[in-house]
Amino acid sequence: MSAGRPGPAAVVLLAALATAAASAQKPAEDPRENSPFVVAYRCDGGDAVAVRYPAFKDARTQPITLSWDGRRYTLHHVGTGSGARYVTRDRRLEWWTHGGAATLGVPGVSTPVLSRCETF
Repeated sequence: MSAGRPGPAAVVLLAALATAAASAQKPAEDPRENSPFVVAYRCDGGDAVAVRYPAFKDARTQPITLSWDGRRYTLHHVGTGSGARYVTRDRRLEWWTHGGAATLGVPGVSTPVLSRCETF
């Protein structure tokens, strides 16, 4: 081994460090970007709600499935100023998420059916 050239161990170490640096710079992909996922919520009063959301890339075009009180509801994305809002086709139920909490209600009625639903 000559004085100016790194040995095989040094080359392997440098390659490993370069790979680690490249990995650290690339953000990890969120699996929810391409795959549906389920979120469980606990609401005031102890009610539990499970919501199956579509992949993030499909969030505006695919419905969610909300399971509560032994029933399943299909809700579709509708525009909102903040958070994410979904309603049933007959507009009888509304699921509104904002900042990590959600509310289940009836559109146009100020008192929610379920309030302060938070993930657990």
